[in-house]
Amino acid sequence: MTEFLISVFKGTYPIFSVFALLVMIYRIRKRQWTMYETVLLLTFIVSFLLQIFQSLAGIRELFISRRYLLPFAPLVFGWSAWGLVELYRKLPVKWHKWALAAAGCFMLFLIWDGARSTIKSYTDKK
Repeated sequence: MTEFLISVFKGTYPIFSVFALLVMIYRIRKRQWTMYETVLLLTFIVSFLLQIFQSLAGIRELFISRRYLLPFAPLVFGWSAWGLVELYRKLPVKWHKWALAAAGCFMLFLIWDGARSTIKSYTDKK
């Protein structure tokens, strides 16, 4: 069960989804949540659950590789982007350059994170 929960957590690409969840909570508390966001979130949840149930039906155990869940993760990236834009707008103007530099470093980290397994497969001595 622990392995399943870890793969589900990693399958939502937690770098974005945890922040997106915070933004969703913020938007609901501020009464900015829209019907379209509800439809998008329900699409994410239903797709996610259907993938898990498909795995249950196929191999008859509660296990799913994160690679099958990752395609649904971009459905929540919009909330992460919205939150970052709002944070940027609330920063004092003198900090905008630092925020853009941090965003550039974060993008480099994301590129490295995405390419890490491919690089490892080419450079591993095995």
